[in-house]
Amino acid sequence: MKKCLKCGAELDDDANFCRYCGSSQKVDSAEAIAQGYYAPNGMSQDYYDPNGTAQGYYAPNDMAQGYYAPNDMAQGYYDPNGTAQGYYAPNDMAQGYYDPNGTAQGYYDPNGMPQGYYDQNSMNPGVEQPVSKMPKSGKSREKKSKKSIMLIVGIAAAVVLAAVLFFLFFGRGMIAKSKIKSAAKDYAGYIEKLKVKELVKATAPKGLIEDIAVDAMRADGADFDDLKEFRDDFDDEYDDMIDDAYDEADDAGVKISLDDFKVEKVKKVDVKDVIQYVYDELGEKEIEGYDVDKVYALVKEKAEDYNLDLKKIYRVDISYDLSVRGDYFDWKDVKDALKGEGINVNDMCDHLYAYEYEGEYYLIPGVEDALIPSFKKYMEKVNRSRDISNADSIRTALQTALSDIDAYESFYKSDVDNEYVILSETGMAKVPAAFRKEFDAVLGEYPEVKYIKDGYDKFAFKLDVESNTCTVYVTNGSDFVEISPDIDYDFYF
Repeated sequence: MKKCLKCGAELDDDANFCRYCGSSQKVDSAEAIAQGYYAPNGMSQDYYDPNGTAQGYYAPNDMAQGYYAPNDMAQGYYDPNGTAQGYYAPNDMAQGYYDPNGTAQGYYDPNGMPQGYYDQNSMNPGVEQPVSKMPKSGKSREKKSKKSIMLIVGIAAAVVLAAVLFFLFFGRGMIAKSKIKSAAKDYAGYIEKLKVKELVKATAPKGLIEDIAVDAMRADGADFDDLKEFRDDFDDEYDDMIDDAYDEADDAGVKISLDDFKVEKVKKVDVKDVIQYVYDELGEKEIEGYDVDKVYALVKEKAEDYNLDLKKIYRVDISYDLSVRGDYFDWKDVKDALKGEGINVNDMCDHLYAYEYEGEYYLIPGVEDALIPSFKKYMEKVNRSRDISNADSIRTALQTALSDIDAYESFYKSDVDNEYVILSETGMAKVPAAFRKEFDAVLGEYPEVKYIKDGYDKFAFKLDVESNTCTVYVTNGSDFVEISPDIDYDFYF
């Protein structure tokens, strides 16, 4: 009797095929070589040990190419009593290749599927197939498929996260700028087509206009009944105002063209920087007691009252070719008249300002550059008037001080009688104490020159006690221009 080379069943000695598994029993047959399991009397591919799981390296009567020695180490491959370099140890873990009582790194599990390497209930006991000869199971493919899906999901999640972060940092600004550009183009269209109502709506929402108007009335002293009446009638007044504006433009036959209108750039602006720019252009540190910080504080306070976010203010740079036609005026005459006021029509409005209110963006013309020349002229007139008024006050204080006998005598005896005295702490140090005491009591703080021309930035005076005459000047430190009681109009106007 002999055993089947494949399944181990007992067969007749002359059997060429196994009656159980149908495999060839010829040692040198193609099938046996392909199986590579057994040759009982020789080397026979050295793959099979019929009495154990010796990783298939066995020939009972020979060294079998140094793969087996029952009492010694055969080149370190097999030792039935110990650990054979990780190939076989019947009582121990063989570096994770075989464990008869459990799962050794997933290669063998007597009670389950050993990842396609060994199953004592289906494959020949004691036989392990090399990794390269085992078929790939559906489970491996399933795991690979799951890994691929997880990889794809991970990449998709990363892309989504990147998109969200991009939107948070840049997207909102991009959307705002896109809305503003669109609103600016619509704004230009309303101007050309004289759509007054749409133009007003694009400038400010109706409710905001009403609130601003009510606050202005309240500041002028309007009582509750007046404010209530205004609010009750506001809708009608609002419509009448728009209709009247359209009728006036239509009656004048006004036609406006903004050829080649383009939005060049949209960028956020700091409102305080805009205020500072106006003050710098005017050459003023304060206007009517308000400096840049005070004006910005007022703007910020009002913005909060109207729920406006000053961090959402944009400058919209635009370009266009403006032409205006009318039945009752000549556009060239208008441009010449504006030029005489220091206003260049082409630069009259080269930008708009966009602001956000309740999720929508509205536009107002950025006319500060166009208005600055006119405002400069206005401020010059105001400052000249203020200087003249201050010069008169200085002269009054001088004359009042002279009415005191001690002040009069001290000044008369001094070296500054009928001499130029610059009105400053240094200049007044030369004036007798008795006179200065009376003078300071009347005048108070020394005023500064507001309208500065050619470096004439200080007040000065000349007091002739004997003739009882007082003259006030503006000076650059060496030359003096009279301002009170008479005014040097050639210099001052």
